[in-house]
Amino acid sequence: MEILIKIVVFLHKKKIFFLLPVIPTVVVLALYGISRKYVIFPREEIPFDISTYSDGGEGGNTVISSPEITESSLSFTYTLKKGAPYPYAGLSVGLMIDGDFLDLSKYNYLNLHLESENTQSFAVYLKTFIDGFSTLDQGGTHEHLMKEVAVDSVSPVYRIKFSQFIHPSWWLEQTKISESKIGKPHVEKIISMQVQNGLLTPFNEPVKVVIKEISVGKENAQAWLVLLISLIVYSILYFILYKIAHAKALEKQVVISYKELEVENDADEDMKRIVDCVARNFSDPGFTVEKLAREAGVSASKIPGMLKERFNLNFKQYLNTIRISEAKRLLRETDNQIVTLAYTVGYNNIPHFNRTFKQFEGMSPKEYRKKNRTGNG
Repeated sequence: MEILIKIVVFLHKKKIFFLLPVIPTVVVLALYGISRKYVIFPREEIPFDISTYSDGGEGGNTVISSPEITESSLSFTYTLKKGAPYPYAGLSVGLMIDGDFLDLSKYNYLNLHLESENTQSFAVYLKTFIDGFSTLDQGGTHEHLMKEVAVDSVSPVYRIKFSQFIHPSWWLEQTKISESKIGKPHVEKIISMQVQNGLLTPFNEPVKVVIKEISVGKENAQAWLVLLISLIVYSILYFILYKIAHAKALEKQVVISYKELEVENDADEDMKRIVDCVARNFSDPGFTVEKLAREAGVSASKIPGMLKERFNLNFKQYLNTIRISEAKRLLRETDNQIVTLAYTVGYNNIPHFNRTFKQFEGMSPKEYRKKNRTGNG
């Protein structure tokens, strides 16, 4: 504990105590970064297969256009029509590159900038490969993850956490596997993603979809929360330790009352004259070592060393000790305003008086008067 207190006092004196929290902050930034992002579209070269699909292969009548791909957008238009048991249309982005799956396990959300007309919702699908369950050439064994999203015409940027994706009931029935057995989404081996019509898409009305960005990212809220808690704990511990150190310093403080100085029997006449002179002139705001030297008849260069040797205080500390001692008496025994009292004991700067008093007593003059006023009981 003593070592910690000494460290806190040292940091406080050097005014570098605030630098310590920088260390964990830098570590968090180095390990996690402010954010992680992987852009699927747009990018200079697109290594992914992009195509549109519909229910036509299942006897449906939905009409869909080929995808229009530019440097800044993917777009397609479809008109949902009745015919198939579950009419559908969408855009597919194959995410395998040279036979390798896209690993998104380092990320935790999908980001879509999507604008759509004549519909109130759309669905996002992810298809993944599960070792020991999936077969690459059998689409039904691919894990299907789905998220229905309501269209927001004001803010068309959608952030969908991977944890929000669910397994469609029709896929669970088709594969005869339970939700509990399949477990959480397997995003370490992504095969493809699809943007498809939603449940609120009307029939027989052309719907245009424009996608301006597809990306994945990682939120580090947990790391930042740990950092915030660490900083709060650090601040509390620092405050407690500094208060303990300050209290111990007050206990060791040399308290000198000018009334109680007994130097009559001191053989050092110079010291006697110095003490007497300070006792008579401490209330002078302009009282200096030079004035003391002239009145006491002692060399100004000798006085600091004499005070240091006798009281272990320099001239300023010795003068403040006497002034604060008298201020304490006046606070206890009189009703004088604190401003008047400060001028009386030799301070012509009230903020300076307040700071000095608090350094000596660990509380403000007002608090001291309230606690120590004569007659309080």
